[in-house]
Amino acid sequence: MKKALDVSAKDTQRRGLQEASQEFLGHLITTTLEAIGIKLMTQRDKSRLRAVGKRQRELISPAGRITINRRLCRDQKTGQYIFLLDQHLGLAPHTRLTPSVEKACLSLGTISSFRQSANIISTFIPTVSHNTIWKCCQDVGKTATKQAANACHEVFEDGVIPEAARQTKELSRQTESM
Repeated sequence: MKKALDVSAKDTQRRGLQEASQEFLGHLITTTLEAIGIKLMTQRDKSRLRAVGKRQRELISPAGRITINRRLCRDQKTGQYIFLLDQHLGLAPHTRLTPSVEKACLSLGTISSFRQSANIISTFIPTVSHNTIWKCCQDVGKTATKQAANACHEVFEDGVIPEAARQTKELSRQTESM
């Protein structure tokens, strides 16, 4: 019985240390990203990009949940609104997962159940739920379905022949005589 309590206490201590480390790393990442955002704002083309305001974005990263303040700019020529930090980091709009967490969710979500995947990921990142993994897999599936539909449309409707991935050295044809 005492041995089980020792293991439980050690797990609790490890978990507490992991959470404290993730919180510290999250603050460090947040501060660094906000400093990069400020630098991008000072280096922007001020005649083209006008600062509009600040917006917050919550991300789920390997360091846990982080919230960053980003600056919103309006492109005077196109009228589009741009987050310079998101553009610089290559973050897709309206996604909460960082690319590394998304990759982990996809890898595990396609080989096991979403709940089991969430349990595995939660040992490293406590804020990822089975529903988050399901949504991530659904989004990637929708994108792949659209790409396949566009490729089929190009080939069968528009007559566009896709480039070959490899070159065939020799092509032979067999026929049967009657």
